Amino acid sequence: MIAEHIRRDHPDGGARIIETGAGNSTLTFLHLDPARVVSVAYDDELERRIRDAGSDLGAPVDRLEYHSGRSELVLPTVTDGDARYDVALIDGGHGWPTVFVDFCYLNSVLAKGALLLIDDVSIYAIAELTRLLDAEPDFERIDSFGKLEVWRKTSGRRFLPGHSEQPYVMERTRRDRWRRRLRLR
Repeated sequence: MIAEHIRRDHPDGGARIIETGAGNSTLTFLHLDPARVVSVAYDDELERRIRDAGSDLGAPVDRLEYHSGRSELVLPTVTDGDARYDVALIDGGHGWPTVFVDFCYLNSVLAKGALLLIDDVSIYAIAELTRLLDAEPDFERIDSFGKLEVWRKTSGRRFLPGHSEQPYVMERTRRDRWRRRLRLR
């Protein structure tokens, strides 16, 4: 599923991939002949298991750049610079504010046309992120596989616009003002 979308955009390999969370997704990415896979996960032992499994399966584990730690702390250093990525997966922390922090940093390094994969969309904090993206003109949902959604970034902007230009924020602000007015009467 994921592999088909990446192969469609990069039939000869060479995708630059970044992810929060790691494991089977990392092995899948490595088998797509990427230029680079950056994984951020809070598990020191997981890197060894991924490298061992990847080596056993003939994956280019030398292209894996693994960072152990909380994504909120690691992503600011990993995304600081000019590197741009073709694919990002959000599958690390699933609560507030982690999923939004991950999105903010990953969005800042996604190239125009890049894929954003979001896993576990049935969890509330992640579902809220997908509702935000549904209203954002900079993103287009292109596929859904139950708990995983695939988005395409349609602009080259590194950050979402200010709150007054975010349809999701403005619509909910208007709705909340109306609700508060009704309660005051």
